[in-house]
Amino acid sequence: MSSNTRATGQRSDRSIYARRRVPVEEMSFSTSLSTSSDQENSDEDVEPVDTLYTLDISTEESRAQLARRLQSQANLSSTSSLRYQAVNTSKTYEHHVKHYRKWYDEAFANEDVLTRYYPTMIHIRGYVEYRLNHPEVSGNGKRPAPKTIDGIIAALKEHTRFEKDKIESAGRQCPVLSEQEESFQATELKKLRRHFRKLAAEDMENVYELQDATSRKAYVEKELIAIVKWLCMQHGRKAYYMSIASMVLTAHSGMHPGDSVRKMNIASLSVWRGVVNNRRCDAIKVTMTASKTNKFGKTEDTLALRNLDPRRCPIAFLGYYMIERFYVVCDKPIPFADPREFIKCKLYRDYGTDKKLTEPMAFRSHFNPLKESEIQLSMTFHKVTHSSRSLAANEVIQNGASYGSVKNHGQWGTSNDTMNNNYLFGDNTETPCRLAGVVGSEKYVMIRDGVQPSLELCFKVFPFIEEWHTLIENNTLKERVKEEYRRYDLSLTNTRLLDSHVAKIKTAVELFIYLAKCVLQDRIFLEKCAPELTELPSFKSSAFLTEEYADFRKEQEIFIASGAVMPEEESSETVQGSSLSSNQIQNDQLSSILQEFLQEMREERAQRAEEKAARAKEREEDNERALQFQKFDPCITTAEIYTFNAP
Repeated sequence: MSSNTRATGQRSDRSIYARRRVPVEEMSFSTSLSTSSDQENSDEDVEPVDTLYTLDISTEESRAQLARRLQSQANLSSTSSLRYQAVNTSKTYEHHVKHYRKWYDEAFANEDVLTRYYPTMIHIRGYVEYRLNHPEVSGNGKRPAPKTIDGIIAALKEHTRFEKDKIESAGRQCPVLSEQEESFQATELKKLRRHFRKLAAEDMENVYELQDATSRKAYVEKELIAIVKWLCMQHGRKAYYMSIASMVLTAHSGMHPGDSVRKMNIASLSVWRGVVNNRRCDAIKVTMTASKTNKFGKTEDTLALRNLDPRRCPIAFLGYYMIERFYVVCDKPIPFADPREFIKCKLYRDYGTDKKLTEPMAFRSHFNPLKESEIQLSMTFHKVTHSSRSLAANEVIQNGASYGSVKNHGQWGTSNDTMNNNYLFGDNTETPCRLAGVVGSEKYVMIRDGVQPSLELCFKVFPFIEEWHTLIENNTLKERVKEEYRRYDLSLTNTRLLDSHVAKIKTAVELFIYLAKCVLQDRIFLEKCAPELTELPSFKSSAFLTEEYADFRKEQEIFIASGAVMPEEESSETVQGSSLSSNQIQNDQLSSILQEFLQEMREERAQRAEEKAARAKEREEDNERALQFQKFDPCITTAEIYTFNAP
């Protein structure tokens, strides 16, 4: 009976089914028609070899089962072409291989029709979909981790190249490809990426219109480049401006047409992940990591910003500006009632202007095109130093700092190559010298620090940080965080996590205060250098309508008129043929303003001197009176004397 079983009922997979001993009566048909789904279901019932199965089944039932299997096999073969084009409906690898080879043979049989040897979009999609859902099995029987899309595409390209070489070695001639036909490979890969990007959307029909998205993209790119130019050019940091501008342009060039503005802004920050967050740079860190799945079963990506020295960091200002635009584009105010929400916020992408449904954006969906754009632009990034070294350049040179003092303050080595290799730019030694940004010495000061806004004025730019700043000043922030931990039933035993939580809140508050100072200090310069930026939501805060800002602006105008700082103008913007009379009138106005300011300063100093002299005179009179009292009663104390003399 065992020999009959091997002859009639042997399975196609000998390694699993050959050791089964199943006595079957009146069943002479072969089971080779069983589909892979039946095999997978039967795999679950495999038990040790010594088990003996008995199968009691009648002839009619066996014939009915055979008919059902024949019918399912016929349906499978009739709908093979439709199933091949569908998404995630591939069942067996043999089916795809057979279909793929059939297309290959037919294509090369008629060489007049064939214009390319690379597989079409349909074949690539079928191959990739199968490999994603059915990874290869290694020799030990274990399934390795699924390959990435890039790995699968590379494997498919290698497979295609192997097939082409095999055909050429057999004596068959392959068609000669033109330049346009050779570029078909890259085109198909772009289509494949675009196809997988669309698969993530809930509704395939809600796709952005190219014209609308392109116009929004150009507008945002223009304003971003303008504000980057102002932030980097005001102190002569041309090389630094070129670096950041190239990063922003790289992010925009890496995005495909039709992407939302919000996604593009966040992608610009992700470029900094490979530049600013590289090795030893602690100034600002932009990290994007996949968190746990939410209750809907979807993975949420998070973005975290951290700055260890926010006092002198233009990247932080630009980053916060972009985060603000991230919400303003969608007609939403900044929803950060708690600074921790900025430290870790979700990245959302839209699926249409009419739909309000949003879903977290995948990190790899924009990381790969950004990486490709960096390679296309030949942008190589080395390790970056602390960003505070790249701020106060001109002030150091103008105040007579030598090259050696810059190296000492910047903690560089004795070799000039050390300075060059630790910066983004490969310029001469003058560039890192200008970008060293010496901080810590009183004679080197930042121009923007000439007039400092008050904290009350900064709180009016971002009102929600006042409460948290008060907690920090009163040293009650940790108790507030503990209360929230108890409210959400979180453990208080992990003190390291608790301290990290408190540190993040402090960092966020410092960054928002610094951003408010930058907005308040730069508005007067932006009105002259880039007037279009003053129309942005960042510079339309209600804080600019208060009396405190009016007083601050008056002080800043006087400071500028005194000649302490003047914005740098480009040669193309200089007005030719300006009359001497207008310049003289302007100089007279500035000198009169300066004289008024100096007169006010003299009056204030004289008034302070008078008050100081009056206080000193009162102190002398009190001392004389105390001496007179002590002559009559030496036992009386000074405190009793002042208490006795108090009104």
